[in-house]
Amino acid sequence: MGLMFSDAEKHIQDTIVFSDLNMAIPNGQVISVYTNVNVRETLVGILTGDTNLSYGNFTLQSDIGFLLLQDGLYERLKVNEMLTFTKRLYASDQLIESIVHMMQLEPIKNRKIHQLSFSEQKRVQMACLAIQALMYL
Repeated sequence: MGLMFSDAEKHIQDTIVFSDLNMAIPNGQVISVYTNVNVRETLVGILTGDTNLSYGNFTLQSDIGFLLLQDGLYERLKVNEMLTFTKRLYASDQLIESIVHMMQLEPIKNRKIHQLSFSEQKRVQMACLAIQALMYL
């Protein structure tokens, strides 16, 4: 199991941020979590090690990547340039062509990031994470 919360609970002073969180995510699985801002920031803090649970258990058995609202893409680059840059940065052995196909980026691979829609940019961001071969959320 790549990531697991078991009977997890987080309090900040007298406020319960979340309780009774049970979740198991195998390596290689992609999930989406929809929460309010406080829960989201707290969960990211737990995943990055910046904060601890109040009760329960949290296990992380592999590297993890995040897809956040701020994407970290270089807007002046074309999609294929961004993916090549990411591959070189992480010395990845992933094949860019197969990731482009998997993320359905063929029609936009020669367009600049700033010309893409929000959802297209998210697919490019996911492709960058796939190149890193991390477990990603």
